[in-house]
Amino acid sequence: MPESFREHFDVQLIKRDPNALYFPPDAGVKWPLSDWRDAIGAWAYEKGWNDKPRSEGEWMILAVSELVEAFEEYRNGHLPNEETRIVDGKPEGVRSEIADVFIRLFHYCAVHGIDIGAEVTLKMQYNETREYRHGGKHA
Repeated sequence: MPESFREHFDVQLIKRDPNALYFPPDAGVKWPLSDWRDAIGAWAYEKGWNDKPRSEGEWMILAVSELVEAFEEYRNGHLPNEETRIVDGKPEGVRSEIADVFIRLFHYCAVHGIDIGAEVTLKMQYNETREYRHGGKHA
């Protein structure tokens, strides 16, 4: 098994006990974006999702494919305000597929060294200066 993601990228997880789960068992726990990036990056690395190089296009289409799966849930009559269904132990539904989008994006950010919290802050600081609907855009 390759060295861990934490060792390879020198990632420090907040309050990380090496014998503990990566993710808080209480769904009500709120983590900063950088903590999710680091935890998902470490999990993905240790599960073998970094064993082969990916093209930028592959990284991006993986996130898009999860959005498509969310849309398919919607097309099949499941709404975003519905609770996630558990089918054979697996979370299913629009919400679960949206979570997969974030998981893919956090993994991407971890591998590429993107401080997504800082990037979201920077982008929203700029967006606050923009006109209503960015000057009249319809979509």
